Amino acid sequence: MGRKPKDKFDLSFGSQQDIFEQYKKIFEFTPHEKQLEFLKLPNRVRVFAAANRGGKTTIATMDFIYAALGIHPFQDYPPPPLRLRVIGPSFDLVVNKHHLPRFLEILPKGSWSWSAEKRMLELFNGTTIEFMSYDQELQKFSAVSLHAVWFDEEPPERVFNENLMRVIDTRGKLLLTFTPLHGMNWLYQLIHSDKTDPVTGEPLVGLVTASIWDNPHVPLEEVEMIKAFCRDPDELAARLEGKFFTRAGLIYKEFDRRFHVVDPFPIPEDWMICISIDHHVRNPQAVIFAAIDPDDNIWVYDEFYEHALVPEVCKAIKEKTMGRKIALAIIDVNAATPDAITGKSAKTEYWQHGIYVVPAKKGKGSVLEGIAKVRDYFVKGKLKIFSNCRETIRQIEIYRWAEYSTKMRDRHDPKEAPLKKEDHLCDSLRMLVHAEPKYRPPSMTVTKPHYEPLFKKTGY
Repeated sequence: MGRKPKDKFDLSFGSQQDIFEQYKKIFEFTPHEKQLEFLKLPNRVRVFAAANRGGKTTIATMDFIYAALGIHPFQDYPPPPLRLRVIGPSFDLVVNKHHLPRFLEILPKGSWSWSAEKRMLELFNGTTIEFMSYDQELQKFSAVSLHAVWFDEEPPERVFNENLMRVIDTRGKLLLTFTPLHGMNWLYQLIHSDKTDPVTGEPLVGLVTASIWDNPHVPLEEVEMIKAFCRDPDELAARLEGKFFTRAGLIYKEFDRRFHVVDPFPIPEDWMICISIDHHVRNPQAVIFAAIDPDDNIWVYDEFYEHALVPEVCKAIKEKTMGRKIALAIIDVNAATPDAITGKSAKTEYWQHGIYVVPAKKGKGSVLEGIAKVRDYFVKGKLKIFSNCRETIRQIEIYRWAEYSTKMRDRHDPKEAPLKKEDHLCDSLRMLVHAEPKYRPPSMTVTKPHYEPLFKKTGY
């Protein structure tokens, strides 16, 4: 049985002095500058990336309490009752040690009831605050409509996406508070994306970063202790300054948007056009479109990343190559394998649609060689990417080496293979750069490869 709240507990009951005493901790709370900035963010997804002891948990707790009581000074939450959800790394942390105790410390006694079975706090006005953990099964997050969800510390992407669905019908809000210890992962990509709110046209995500020095209540001794025990300079920057950093394991550390991403411009008529295709049956088709200038620099000017059949891919290729002659069309070697039913390979299909692909370099070590070549091109400034190739840029920034599980990591040397997830455009880029395309003028004659049908009677 949960604790029963008072039937009539409201801000309008009792004298002003009684009300102040009951809500003293709420009325007397004074956010520091960065916390106030977070409270005021107009975005539907509000992010507070802060150092350890940066005040992130405190301000998100206060934000939810303001919303739950219908007294938020800046946000347009609906009037109570609201349905709110708090999610953290573990139930022990969320319920026993950190989040729930923080709410109960601030809310007036008698204004709430707690259901241990549902792990839900219910306030006198009908507002509910549900407490959950990232390690729960995904289906546990579904089948409910919410007005706001607060993620404390970096959530798994699938948990974030599932909870995003919970606030769609209410135009609800998402709060994320964390110290960025996992590097430039999917969350970094979300925060720095150009997604906009379809209703207001404003940026969907708003970000506040706070260092440990932004919290005036943190003693200097705390800072010195963190410095003494944290030896990794990148992790130290995250813990003290709330900054994202590049985790060890990122493959293209040399890539820097400031130097390698350029604004689109018309491709000169005398530049050589090349494409590279990472072909799939179940995953999106990944095609890189590049132009080679007279100095053999590679300019990636467009991309195709969609689930599509070969005829659809070929149509897109012809549109994105602007009717220009394709000097080199590379495809992964697996595309040459005949289909078990039709006997026809993807490579053959591309030929039949006028895209004369040739297999990428293969052999033992070819993937590592290709990666090394891409890194070399980045270092020498010979590889540039147009800013409209958003998915290519995103994949480059999260492309990393595969790792053993935490338990096995100390027993093995690091893996020498990329993590096979969201890497298809990186594969296309690697195959193209590994081929080291050399410029030749459009006037040079290119002989089309001879196509021999597998079955002469049918022509296929």
